[in-house]
Amino acid sequence: MLDVLLLRRTLARSPVRWVMHMSMFYGFLALAALSGLGLMLDIVEHFNLAGFAHEAEMVKEMLALPFDVFGYLLLFGSTIAISRRILIKFVRDNTSAYDALLIGAVFLITVTGFYAEWMRGNSFLLGNMFEYPIYAPHFALIHTLLALGLFALILPWSKYIHVIATPMTLIANRGGE
Repeated sequence: MLDVLLLRRTLARSPVRWVMHMSMFYGFLALAALSGLGLMLDIVEHFNLAGFAHEAEMVKEMLALPFDVFGYLLLFGSTIAISRRILIKFVRDNTSAYDALLIGAVFLITVTGFYAEWMRGNSFLLGNMFEYPIYAPHFALIHTLLALGLFALILPWSKYIHVIATPMTLIANRGGE
């Protein structure tokens, strides 16, 4: 189980890759869960379900810090992935256009997520400095479509299926190869 949750094998091979993978994995996992919660809160707020619109808005404001923290964690990991491909010759030589496209897409989706939150005025660190409520839903939709396009349409048929397949294989084999 430690091989899955703490990526022990990756740490043994390369501490930098381990930090990159942990940042991206847990950043994405937390952001996906928070996004689901945020969607539910948006629905409660919009339709004032059970009269909880005000409470849903308050909870969404409290989620600004976790969104920022895990967003920066994902940004940190994807920046390491891009930097490795630019700075390390061995990694650069073994990077295909396919790899660059997928890593670039993760980075782009992360950045558009920040802009979407900034436009909503939900940034804990920046406050409402970039708030544009008129365009915020449109930019959030662009971010959502990019994320769904990558993770629902491309991920299952790409080599990044290892994000799902490797943990399942390790659990099924009880840590064996």
